[in-house]
Amino acid sequence: PDHVRFVHEAHISYFSAKESVPASAVCSLCHGDVGSMEEVSQQKQLQMGFCVDCHRNNGAPTDCATCHYKHERPKDGYDGYKGTYKEE
Repeated sequence: PDHVRFVHEAHISYFSAKESVPASAVCSLCHGDVGSMEEVSQQKQLQMGFCVDCHRNNGAPTDCATCHYKHERPKDGYDGYKGTYKEE
Protein backbone atom coordinates (compact mmCIF):
# COMPACT_ATOMS: atom_id res chain seq x y z
CA PRO A 1 0.00 0.00 0.00
CA ASP A 2 1.02 3.61 -0.48
CA HIS A 3 1.29 4.28 3.27
CA VAL A 4 3.83 1.48 3.86
CA ARG A 5 7.51 1.46 2.99
CA PHE A 6 9.43 -1.72 2.41
CA VAL A 7 13.18 -1.59 2.00
CA HIS A 8 14.29 -4.74 0.19
CA GLU A 9 17.97 -3.90 0.66
CA ALA A 10 17.69 -3.86 4.48
CA HIS A 11 15.97 -7.25 4.56
CA ILE A 12 18.43 -8.82 2.12
CA SER A 13 21.41 -7.53 4.13
CA TYR A 14 19.95 -8.70 7.43
CA PHE A 15 19.08 -12.25 6.38
CA SER A 16 22.27 -12.67 4.36
CA ALA A 17 24.36 -11.78 7.42
CA LYS A 18 22.27 -13.41 10.17
CA GLU A 19 21.19 -16.61 8.51
CA SER A 20 23.97 -16.86 5.90
CA VAL A 21 21.24 -16.95 3.27
CA PRO A 22 22.64 -16.01 -0.15
CA ALA A 23 21.24 -12.66 -1.27
CA SER A 24 19.65 -14.36 -4.28
CA ALA A 25 17.70 -16.68 -1.95
CA VAL A 26 16.40 -14.11 0.55
CA CYS A 27 13.40 -13.33 -1.68
CA SER A 28 12.02 -16.82 -1.09
CA LEU A 29 11.64 -16.12 2.64
CA CYS A 30 8.69 -13.84 1.88
CA HIS A 31 7.76 -14.61 -1.72
CA GLY A 32 8.22 -18.38 -1.89
CA ASP A 33 10.62 -20.21 -4.21
CA VAL A 34 9.99 -18.01 -7.24
CA GLY A 35 13.03 -19.43 -9.05
CA SER A 36 11.50 -22.89 -9.29
CA MET A 37 7.95 -21.82 -10.17
CA GLU A 38 6.80 -22.49 -13.71
CA GLU A 39 4.23 -19.76 -13.25
CA VAL A 40 4.87 -17.18 -10.53
CA SER A 41 2.08 -16.92 -7.97
CA GLN A 42 1.78 -15.47 -4.50
CA GLN A 43 2.68 -18.16 -1.96
CA LYS A 44 2.32 -16.22 1.28
CA GLN A 45 -0.11 -13.57 2.50
CA LEU A 46 2.10 -10.50 2.69
CA GLN A 47 -0.08 -8.67 5.16
CA MET A 48 0.77 -6.72 8.28
CA GLY A 49 0.54 -9.72 10.63
CA PHE A 50 3.05 -11.67 8.53
CA CYS A 51 5.52 -8.77 8.71
CA VAL A 52 4.99 -8.07 12.43
CA ASP A 53 5.50 -11.75 13.28
CA CYS A 54 8.75 -11.78 11.30
CA HIS A 55 9.93 -8.59 13.01
CA ARG A 56 9.15 -10.06 16.45
CA ASN A 57 10.84 -13.37 15.64
CA ASN A 58 13.98 -11.59 14.46
CA GLY A 59 14.24 -8.78 17.01
CA ALA A 60 13.35 -6.05 14.50
CA PRO A 61 11.46 -2.92 15.60
CA THR A 62 7.68 -3.21 15.66
CA ASP A 63 6.76 0.43 16.22
CA CYS A 64 4.42 1.82 13.56
CA ALA A 65 6.93 4.31 12.14
CA THR A 66 9.27 1.46 11.14
CA CYS A 67 7.05 0.60 8.18
CA HIS A 68 4.27 3.19 8.04
CA TYR A 69 4.62 6.77 6.89
CA LYS A 70 3.77 9.42 9.45
CA HIS A 71 2.91 11.98 6.79
CA GLU A 72 1.90 11.91 3.17
CA ARG A 73 4.82 11.02 0.93
CA PRO A 74 6.13 13.63 -1.46
CA LYS A 75 4.95 13.14 -5.02
CA ASP A 76 8.50 13.29 -6.40
CA GLY A 77 11.83 11.94 -5.29
CA TYR A 78 10.76 8.72 -3.54
CA ASP A 79 12.83 5.64 -4.29
CA GLY A 80 10.54 2.73 -3.40
CA TYR A 81 13.33 0.17 -3.73
CA LYS A 82 15.65 1.83 -1.23
CA GLY A 83 12.93 3.49 0.83
CA THR A 84 14.65 6.85 0.63
CA TYR A 85 13.89 10.30 -0.64
CA LYS A 86 16.10 12.01 -3.17
CA GLU A 87 17.83 15.10 -1.81
CA GLU A 88 16.99 18.19 -3.81
